[in-house]
Amino acid sequence: MEKTEEKLAESPDHEASSLMNAPQVSSKKQRIDRWRNLISFFICGLVNNFGYVVMLSAAKDLLKGKAPTAVVLLCDILPTLLIKITAPFFMHRIPYWIRIIFCVLCQLASFQLVAWCNSVGLRLIGVVLASIAAGLGEITFLAITSYYHRNTISAWSSGTGGAGLAGSLSYLGLTSWLRLTKQASLMIIGWLPLLIALCFFVLMTKPWRARPDPEAPSESLLKSQDGSSQYSTHHYPSPPDSTMFQHAAINDPSALEAGAEAGAGAGAEVGVGASTQGDGNGDTAPAAIPKRSLTFKQRVIHIKSLLKYMIPLFVVYLAEYLINQAVVSTIWFKNSPFPERDHYVYYQFIYQFGVFLSRSSVNILPIKRIWIPSLLQIVNLIALIIQSQHNYMGYVWIVFVVILWEGLLGGATYVNAFFLLSKEVEPGLREYSLGVTSVADSLGITLAGVLGVFIEPALKQAHKK
Repeated sequence: MEKTEEKLAESPDHEASSLMNAPQVSSKKQRIDRWRNLISFFICGLVNNFGYVVMLSAAKDLLKGKAPTAVVLLCDILPTLLIKITAPFFMHRIPYWIRIIFCVLCQLASFQLVAWCNSVGLRLIGVVLASIAAGLGEITFLAITSYYHRNTISAWSSGTGGAGLAGSLSYLGLTSWLRLTKQASLMIIGWLPLLIALCFFVLMTKPWRARPDPEAPSESLLKSQDGSSQYSTHHYPSPPDSTMFQHAAINDPSALEAGAEAGAGAGAEVGVGASTQGDGNGDTAPAAIPKRSLTFKQRVIHIKSLLKYMIPLFVVYLAEYLINQAVVSTIWFKNSPFPERDHYVYYQFIYQFGVFLSRSSVNILPIKRIWIPSLLQIVNLIALIIQSQHNYMGYVWIVFVVILWEGLLGGATYVNAFFLLSKEVEPGLREYSLGVTSVADSLGITLAGVLGVFIEPALKQAHKK
C-alpha cells in the first residue's frame, strides 16, 4: 500500500497536478494581498486628511470669536506647506515606521488639545499638529505606493477625497444634529488615527523589506542590454486628485528630471510610463526610466509653460478659501431653522460635498478652459461679500446653493488642471510638473489665510455699522 502511494506521488500526473495547483494558490494569495493593500491605502488616505477637515469645520468653535477663523486656516496649511518644501532634503533618511508612528501620535495629540484646552493658543497648537500629521502622512504614503500595484494610488486618492466629506459631515452630525458638545464630538472621532497604525503595521503587506528603498538617492548606475552604462531613476505615477500634495517632493530632487523618451506609452489616466515590475506580493511598481537632466534655467523656462495650470488653481483656491474662512463666517439668517452657530458648520459640509462631486466628474464632463471656473469663483466671492453686508439673498437656502456651486467649481478646476497636465506635458517632465503645479493651490490657500485675518474683522465691523 505504501509503495502504491509512493508511486502515485512520483507519477507524472501527480506532479503536473501539483504544479497546476501551485499558481492557483499563489494567485489567490496575491488577490487577497492586493485587496488588503487597496483597503488599507483607502483608509489611511481618509484618516490622514480627516483631522485637517475637522479643524476647519470646527474653526468658529475653537476660537469663540477671539480671533478670525482664517487663523485656523493658516495653522492648518502653513505646516503642511513647509513640509512639502523641505521634505526632499531629509525625509528619505527617516524609516517609514517611525514616520507613521509620529503621524499617529501627532493626530491623537491634536484632537486632545483641541478638545480639552481652554486656551486658544493651545488649541491652535493642536491644529498645527494635525497639519503636520497630514503633510507628513501624505508624503510618506505616496512614497510607499511606489512598492505596490498602481491602483494603490487611486485607493489613497479616493480616501483623501472622501476625507473632506466624512470630516465635515461627522462634525456637523455630532454637534448640530445630535447636539453633543465639542469635547464629546472630538473624543468620539479622536481615536480614528489609530486606524492608520492598524493598516500599516497589520493589514498592509511589506514589500519594501525585500526591495531597495525608492527614497534612497534616486540616481543609480544601471547596465543596459548592450553592456553600456546609463543613469536611470524611478518615475512614480501621480494621480490628478484632490488631495495630491507635491508627489514630486517624495524623492531626491534629481528624480524630478526623468527622461521623456522612456515615458512613451503613458497611462490613460495619469500619464506615466506603463511598464512595471513585480514586487512578489501580487503588486507591481513602476520600472526605472532613463534620466534627462535639466539646468536651472530650463526648469524656470518650463515653469512658465505651467502657468496656464497654476494661475487658475491659485485663483480658485484663493477665492474659495476666502469665502470659507473669512466671508461665510459673517453670514447667518434669523429666519433659518437652526441657530447662528450651525450656519458655519453647514456651509463647510455643503462646500465639501460639492468638491466631492466635482472631483469625480473629469471623465464625464472634462473642462479644457479651466480659467472659466476660476473666474466664476471670483464672482462667487464678490456675491457673498455683498450678501454679508446687504443680505439681498434673504434665505439661507440660497446661500447653500451658492456654496454648493463654489465647491463644484473648486473641485472641477483642481481635477481638470491635473488631468490636462498629465495629458499635455511630455512624460519625462510630468513628475516635476505635477510637483511644481501642486504648490499653486497651497499658495492660494496660504494667501487666503493671510488676507482672511483682515477681511473677516472688516466685514463684521461694517456689518455692525
